[in-house]
Amino acid sequence: LTEKYAQLSFTKNDTVQEDSSSSHEIHSTTSPSNNLPMRIHLRPKKSRRCRLELQNGRPGILVKSKVNPLEGDSSLRIGHGNWWKKDASAIHVFPNICIVSVGQAAGDTNSGSLRHAILVKIQNPTLGIIRLRFGANGASGGQAQNWVDDGGALVHNILLDTFQRTYVTAAVLKGKDNRTYFDGNTDIVELEAAEDAFLELGKDFQSEAPEQVKSWDATSVLSSSTTGNEVKLVAQQKDAAWFEFVLNDVESASEQNVEPYVATTRIGLQLQIGDGSWETSLIEPISKEGQDFALFQVIFVWKIESP
Repeated sequence: LTEKYAQLSFTKNDTVQEDSSSSHEIHSTTSPSNNLPMRIHLRPKKSRRCRLELQNGRPGILVKSKVNPLEGDSSLRIGHGNWWKKDASAIHVFPNICIVSVGQAAGDTNSGSLRHAILVKIQNPTLGIIRLRFGANGASGGQAQNWVDDGGALVHNILLDTFQRTYVTAAVLKGKDNRTYFDGNTDIVELEAAEDAFLELGKDFQSEAPEQVKSWDATSVLSSSTTGNEVKLVAQQKDAAWFEFVLNDVESASEQNVEPYVATTRIGLQLQIGDGSWETSLIEPISKEGQDFALFQVIFVWKIESP
């Protein structure tokens, strides 16, 4: 066995000597023990627990060691695919909504209120179609629900940037007579399934916004619409749609009006369930007859531009 490992470790630095019997003997400078596989050091499986939690009858695990660093490797007989677990976060199911452009104009001269125009983009993140519409927030009697603690004037600690942990305070734009912005609903818009990024590699992918979105101007929108609140579809392209919100009959609920950020009251977003729409959510319609919608309340927050 020793001679065998010596032959395997034969290199140019090895010397060959000939004895009186003309037999060749190989003398290796490398120890045969170095050619054997490395022994895996024993690692005790230790866990750190909180004594106070243990006294209260709870596990209280603070640190739990992972003995097998290759857990999840497909070469193992057990534990296949532990690195890839299903992520059921709402960010992968609920439509992505963002404000593309905003603008404001002078409103009532007595109160000093402003009129606002907002261009919003909504995009389908799922691999199935989604039908949706904007409208009332579902409040009874058309009354806007008070969703802040200080009488509807300010809302604090709004997280705008999850990476930089940016929190702001915004003044609420309430409707006239504390009513909702919109009484009716928009037409139903169907968003196509999101395109798989891996399947589109190497292809000439056009992601430019439609011409209606590029030419959208808040000043011209506010000049053409001076009364009432309205929402309408501006453009639609594959898995994305752009909506225009015009808020004329609103006023800031903050008497100080010193906050650079403003927030709307709840705006209703209705997603159709069934008939092939929003199947990724795994929500079943109440009845197979007619249309069934899931109501969500959306709040827009943006920064007022300096005059």
